[in-house]
Amino acid sequence: MMSLAEQKAFFEEEGYLIVEGVLSVDELAACHEEIERLHRLSAELESAGDPASSRFQREPYAKGANRPDGLPVLRKIEKTREISTFFRDLSVHPGLLRVVGGLLGPDLLLFRSTLMLKPAFHGSAHAPHQDSAYWPIEPPALVTVSIALNDATTENGCFKVIPRSHTWGLRDWGLIAQAQDAETAHERDLQDARQIEVPLKAGSALFFHSLMVHGSGPNRSSQPRNTALYAYFPPHVRYVPGKGGPREKTYPVACGLDGRKTFTLETAGQQVQAGPGASSPVVTKKNELNFRSKYNKLYSNYTSCLTMASRRPHRLTFPHAPIPETSLHRIGRAFMRNTEVQETNEVLNELRGELHEVVILLSTIARHIDDFRYETHKLNRYLRNNPREEQSSA
Repeated sequence: MMSLAEQKAFFEEEGYLIVEGVLSVDELAACHEEIERLHRLSAELESAGDPASSRFQREPYAKGANRPDGLPVLRKIEKTREISTFFRDLSVHPGLLRVVGGLLGPDLLLFRSTLMLKPAFHGSAHAPHQDSAYWPIEPPALVTVSIALNDATTENGCFKVIPRSHTWGLRDWGLIAQAQDAETAHERDLQDARQIEVPLKAGSALFFHSLMVHGSGPNRSSQPRNTALYAYFPPHVRYVPGKGGPREKTYPVACGLDGRKTFTLETAGQQVQAGPGASSPVVTKKNELNFRSKYNKLYSNYTSCLTMASRRPHRLTFPHAPIPETSLHRIGRAFMRNTEVQETNEVLNELRGELHEVVILLSTIARHIDDFRYETHKLNRYLRNNPREEQSSA
């Protein structure tokens, strides 16, 4: 095992670090038990119409279906620290803080606590992106910890990273919605970069810089892949307020700072204008409504496609596939380029993530319609060449 000094040197050069055996077998079992409790809580909140149910995101590839036990098929659970004592305690696990403290220093604030769930057969992929594109922290000196709660493999969609990409700075394609823009010059950077997969044993953790380009594949396996995510940062950074947003931001203390429970960040003196290469976009209320309208139209088209497909006798299925370049991508990019943006907010991030999933599903549907047409063409050609068989089967 590397010393703390060796870990820091490797992290600063490569942008990521793997530490094995952070959680024990008993701790992993407790994690899975708590995840099941959160699934039950999600169903209760959704049934009651509680606004807190928005912290639980359903897996779009499941098409609204529930698990065999009637509980929802979830993709993500946000702010786990606020709804789970267990995962709040896990955020200050000594095995995590020892490593993060060695990377960032003894005083740490917690920026994010999330569960990413990739259900068996349904878990969706995540396009390459940079976390700092969404986070209003300056300078971007955050470390995210991804704890594998199951074995993470190629088949179930393990992390993919581009080593040393944290040295590139924030790119204008750093957002998920723009990350697969084949028309940008930076697409060549992704194609030429040395992307690697990061398989992990359950209980191991991946630590990575918030500027490092990363993503993950879909889960094609018969087993789920669950991940606990925490993001930490030192207190000497600044909070960058957006237009109409709060002028200051208070975060929970993970360790240090003389035992304080929370810490309010110093606010940056000048607002950062978003756009290519800037951090964390947000839209005005008018633009937010425009975005919702465009999203709703796209989602309506998607559900219509699913309805039509379900009526076909061949019962099309929609396995995971890479996202081809489509007009939907171009429409989305043109809209975002014409949108006046400032800095991040949760509403836009959720909408952008949802739109990304809709584009994936629409693209997948289109690809399988083309496949079906091709198979139909082959069948018709076969029947033309074998007329007797066609008559006998009629």
